[in-house]
Amino acid sequence: MILVGVRAMARRRALATFIGLSILLGLGLALWLGPVPTAHHATRFEAEKVAVANLLQPGEREHIRIESKLVRQWQLTLLSPNDGGNVWSNDLLWLVLIPGGHFAASGPCCVPPPTFSWNIAVINDNPGGTGLDGVIAGPHGDGPLWYRFLPDLAGAGQ
Repeated sequence: MILVGVRAMARRRALATFIGLSILLGLGLALWLGPVPTAHHATRFEAEKVAVANLLQPGEREHIRIESKLVRQWQLTLLSPNDGGNVWSNDLLWLVLIPGGHFAASGPCCVPPPTFSWNIAVINDNPGGTGLDGVIAGPHGDGPLWYRFLPDLAGAGQ
């Protein structure tokens, strides 16, 4: 009889643990995705226009496939080692991925700049207008893997 009570208690504990983990997973997923689409100030077109104006040469836009996503600052901080890991705000950013080595950091004298294969223009979504806030560049592939994991809070076609 005692063995039956112990088994029943173990089943209840396992069920409670499963329900608790399911709730935490659901809340974490809801926090990560957020309400889609999110209200923002700048459009996707405006963000891409700023990125193109700062990173591409005139006439180069037609040959390049540009991607852009609206994300929160804390999402970029969580995924990108380039972000410094110290900005955990809820501010909105446009990340515009431009394949190709269009941005070169200046190095010390007589050292050629590193070769990059992609650039991400970081553009703050401000009510007063948008502007280039920074560039994240990398040497491998068509973009960073972490960029693929970020949800686009603007929704499709915005």
